[in-house]
Amino acid sequence: MKKIKEKISEEPELIGEDNVEAEGAFSESPEDAKTKKKKTIITIVSVMLAICVVSGILLYFEPWMAMNKKEPIGMYGSMKSYNHYPADYDIDVTAVAPYMELDRNIYYGNGAEEYVIKFDADNTVDQNFFIRYIDIVISGNYEAYNKLFTDNYYKSYEPYTKFTPQMLYDIHIQKLGEEYKNGKTLYKYNVSYKIYNNTGTFRNDIGSDGSKPLYFEVINENGTLKIDNINYYKF
Repeated sequence: MKKIKEKISEEPELIGEDNVEAEGAFSESPEDAKTKKKKTIITIVSVMLAICVVSGILLYFEPWMAMNKKEPIGMYGSMKSYNHYPADYDIDVTAVAPYMELDRNIYYGNGAEEYVIKFDADNTVDQNFFIRYIDIVISGNYEAYNKLFTDNYYKSYEPYTKFTPQMLYDIHIQKLGEEYKNGKTLYKYNVSYKIYNNTGTFRNDIGSDGSKPLYFEVINENGTLKIDNINYYKF
């Protein structure tokens, strides 16, 4: 019996030794922990870089994708849109003091000569047409505005449903020339202006106080001028 007890009493010591060896087998050395941490960091950084690269590619091709979907960001095919002021359809532009202090004259040029024009019976037909055009835009009269265009124009563009009164200034109308087209006289112009506190409801391809000249083609239909095309300016 004594020998049996001795053997039994020895077993816990053997089991204890086995446990020590097992712990040593599954424990992680400091070097392994550092390596594991480094791999984790590298993986996270790699994922973040991949996300940045993919995002950059998408941003780069966004205008191209929009153009191919025929859904341009801005007007007349412009691939840039801007932040604009809140739309106020009831605004009285004559009550906006900073705007009224700006140069709101309409400058008409034909060749090297440029001068201020005001509505007058002695003006040329196209001069009075553009005076009326600018007045309609400033007043925000979208219904009258839509009537200034030919049916051909609306094959490419939609009429306005509304736009806010536009605070136009620094207005320049430059006549480029004229020609006969399909039995009608076609007049060509560069038209530029700036918009104070631009709301983007009329021109979303420019920011406030910015300017992006437009190329106009105006047709004389039985003594009445109508806009047949608007695009970005040509020289």
